[in-house]
Amino acid sequence: MLWWEEVEDCYEREDVQKKTFTKWVNAQFSKEYQKHMETFD
Repeated sequence: MLWWEEVEDCYEREDVQKKTFTKWVNAQFSKEYQKHMETFD
């Protein structure tokens, strides 16, 4: 493996982690939003 391939691999891994974290945060917000909306019904 060449050094630039390692750098690209690192960036790819970081992108996957950011995407996973973003999905998790959005899911948490969605759950809380639904709980609050149920209280207004």
